[in-house]
Amino acid sequence: MFKVVLLLALVALATAFSAERVNSFENRLGNDVYSAHPCNFNEDCGIHDFVRVGAASKDAAHTFTVWTRQNNFAAACPSMLMEVSDPASPKYGQHLTFEQIHELTYDAEALNAVHNFLTSHGIPEEARFEAPNGEYVVVTAPVELVERMFNTEMHTFNSVERESSLTRSEHYTMPAALSGLVHLVTGLNDFPMTALKTSVNRVKVTTKRQFGAGVVPNTIFKLYNMPNETDATPKADIALFESLGQSFSPSDLQQFQTAYNIPQQKVAKIIGPNSPSDCSTNPNNCAEANLDVQYAMALAQGAPMTYWSIPGQGDIFMEFIQEVAKDPSPPQVYSISYGGPESLNPHSSMTGFNNELCKLGLRGITMFVASGDDGVAGSQARGNPSMCGFNPDYPASCPYITSVGATMGPEIQKPEEVCQSDAGSIITTGSGFSAFFTQPSYQSAAVANWFATGKNIPPKSMFATGGRAYPDVSALGNAYNVVIGGQTYQLSGTSAACPVFAGMVTLINGDREVRGKSPLGFLNPLLYSIKYHAYNDITSGENNCAAGQGNPVCCQYGFTASKGWDAASGLGSLDFPVFAQETV
Repeated sequence: MFKVVLLLALVALATAFSAERVNSFENRLGNDVYSAHPCNFNEDCGIHDFVRVGAASKDAAHTFTVWTRQNNFAAACPSMLMEVSDPASPKYGQHLTFEQIHELTYDAEALNAVHNFLTSHGIPEEARFEAPNGEYVVVTAPVELVERMFNTEMHTFNSVERESSLTRSEHYTMPAALSGLVHLVTGLNDFPMTALKTSVNRVKVTTKRQFGAGVVPNTIFKLYNMPNETDATPKADIALFESLGQSFSPSDLQQFQTAYNIPQQKVAKIIGPNSPSDCSTNPNNCAEANLDVQYAMALAQGAPMTYWSIPGQGDIFMEFIQEVAKDPSPPQVYSISYGGPESLNPHSSMTGFNNELCKLGLRGITMFVASGDDGVAGSQARGNPSMCGFNPDYPASCPYITSVGATMGPEIQKPEEVCQSDAGSIITTGSGFSAFFTQPSYQSAAVANWFATGKNIPPKSMFATGGRAYPDVSALGNAYNVVIGGQTYQLSGTSAACPVFAGMVTLINGDREVRGKSPLGFLNPLLYSIKYHAYNDITSGENNCAAGQGNPVCCQYGFTASKGWDAASGLGSLDFPVFAQETV
């Protein structure tokens, strides 16, 4: 048996925050100038190893995406989303169609301005793609022309770790012809602020004995009182977001399903790159993807699975949401096991991503994101106590996703508690308060109660008490048995908990659709309105340590699990049949 720590893509930041609040990055400098984070050109982000090697070739083709204002729909979307997502609303479950979104967001004035601008610079129509609902226009043009249009200089960056290169600028200026009509241009100065996974390592015998058999599907079924059954209808489907070179192996999936008595089922649809042979070459190439596929399909048996892979040369979340936005019939549920420091992501990109999440929620789509694997500090604290502090994770901090934390204990016959690297795991569940997104109304009462009654709350000056708090919920996330390259490894992370929770909700969607009901859609208003008896309240554990094995860095402060919602475990894990009864 082998073991790997499956870490949620957070690596060292450039600045230490041992006793200070982390601020988010405002990339708009005024006068319509948008800047990349300085760390990308100073080569000290820590999250990636891209190094500038020189000016980009002037005649090289470059692709970028122009995002329109969409009739300023971002201002109206939040209230509309609550109307269809709040169980107390008379419009609950009345999601919008793709065509209805078109009526609300298709901005003819903005799109005409974009196309006129491109035409004035000699860019032919065949070099453009306009999204069906007009959210954006994808453009391919020579670097020299891109530089002229956006008053910028493009540079070539190389990454040894990722074995790739990209073309980016330090800043760009929004052309006067587009000012006020376009809110963002991606592909010019956005960098991949998400790290590759750590390596898969063999485990010493003592560690193997500590976790014993580890987590298998039946462990989850028993813990959360789940029936080992198939989805009620194939109309309820699920998708997994993957990136950064990850691949899954169909043969590993078949072996996993045979070993753990899961009905044989293939991935229904693969979007983007996938190289199954990479799993045998290096298990780290498939650790994340195989984990996601094997356990999501074990939980949501019979549900059609879409494997959605993004190459990830820039902002992987904007690249992903760009693809989903143009799909007239995307999957109902998504699981995302990737993230990075909120402080390194520009305001404009985070705002754009969150706005698109809001629109997807209106369409009845549910998004889950893993909350991180390094407690409150992030992985900058691994091996470096001076980096302790509160560093929220993105996109776990977005208001329109459901953030999933990790628990441990039942895999070694102990009660469920917060996953902690100093208590037997090699990861610590991530949580925090966003320094950018304000706290949404759906969770304000729960958070206020925690501030009033919670245990060992750190000094409030150290984190953004009025920010979006996460995680929302938790699930088992320690020592999962995963087949990679024909061998079994143990993996741990909130990136294990996330697809499991997504699979549970997919099952409920199937039951709802059999009864003629809509999918659950944006889940959070429902989660916070359900009585606590639907959850397994997690009241033990603290997330003050970074990930690590043997002697992890443990900081002075973290969040402690307590009764009700808390900033370490959220609302807790699910008592599945009770939760299903409340939601079906």
